[in-house]
Amino acid sequence: MKALYLALVVLRVLLSVLPSYIHPDEFFQGPEIAAADILQTSGLRTWEFGSPAVRSIVPLYAFAGPPMAALKVLGVAPTAWRVFAGSRVFMALVSLGVDVGVFRATRSRALLLVLASSHCLCAFHAHTFANSLASVVLATCFGLLQRIIQRRGGAGGGLAWLGAWLALGSFAHVTFPAFAWP
Repeated sequence: MKALYLALVVLRVLLSVLPSYIHPDEFFQGPEIAAADILQTSGLRTWEFGSPAVRSIVPLYAFAGPPMAALKVLGVAPTAWRVFAGSRVFMALVSLGVDVGVFRATRSRALLLVLASSHCLCAFHAHTFANSLASVVLATCFGLLQRIIQRRGGAGGGLAWLGAWLALGSFAHVTFPAFAWP
């Protein structure tokens, strides 16, 4: 079972670098803005992030910032392929947070295999969408909530961590509170 799960994780990472395209937002509302801000490349800044900004830059930097910062710190030239692949591989790895959150909440290995083979995780969660980050945060909240329930309270700062993740999710996507409320 572990070997199958690891194979599915490797497949998710490999699929993440395929030159696929779902929606322009995946590029124009994420990596392009982060690359322009962090790597000082030229890029189009969409109206949502103009003046005045109508969207938070927090999720954008959460999923597109680390690969860009890594390129900058390592002194690697920011080619289009490196920016693309770095962002996609990073998101594929971040999507493992959904696996962890669901497993912590359910303790079901069978469900973990179903989830790891899901088209949504292999396709959408490996792309740079705010929705992908919001689902990772939501799964993390479910895992934290399960730990809090098991410990019968917020011992060890569990409630504080849950509150921090709920705040991040609210910045990540406008609909996050509706999904986190139940």
